[in-house]
Amino acid sequence: PSGLTTNMEIVKLLIISTLASIICGQILRVPFGSGAVTLTDILALLTAIFYFAQAIYKKQKIYFPKSYSLAIIVFVLLASSSTIFALNSYSAADVLRASLFLIRFCALGAFAIVVSNIYKKSQDGAIYAFLTIGAIFGLIGIVQLVAFSDLSFLTIYGWDPHQRRIVSSFLDPNFAGFMYTLFFSLSTALFLFRKKLAYLVLAGAVFTCIL
Repeated sequence: PSGLTTNMEIVKLLIISTLASIICGQILRVPFGSGAVTLTDILALLTAIFYFAQAIYKKQKIYFPKSYSLAIIVFVLLASSSTIFALNSYSAADVLRASLFLIRFCALGAFAIVVSNIYKKSQDGAIYAFLTIGAIFGLIGIVQLVAFSDLSFLTIYGWDPHQRRIVSSFLDPNFAGFMYTLFFSLSTALFLFRKKLAYLVLAGAVFTCIL
């Protein structure tokens, strides 16, 4: 049906937009209480809500990958119970603030399930988009290291004074390193299985950023 096709195209557009928003990192974010919500958080949650809402409305079968769906559910249940019990020791405001990390995890976990449903037969489209974003993210990191190696001027905005470290658009070397590790692992695995030189070149470039 044309309506179903249109909805799937919208979901695909939301998926690509969410992946592309990784490039923005912490540069584009909305203040929320004492923290902030990133563009990736918003788009991931929007993608999940739109997909699951239309799937339930149209009574579509939702595929939950066994490899990680159970782990997500168990973690959410444990984290939720821990958050509830925290009300005995902390104020409701502190617990609400801490629960934002759980909400983010739920949004990203649901987003992963959406990607598995949309690209069930072939995930090449999402993989290529993710690797392209990884290349851009790595380039931003290199430019940042060369042009802005001293981020002490950002301390007035609440950021750590990192010096001579790649932080890319995340403004944090640990989170940036996590993303580089993901890009490196994926590109290396693709090279080993598909034997394409482009994957090896990307893996090498990202590995340079990690070092």
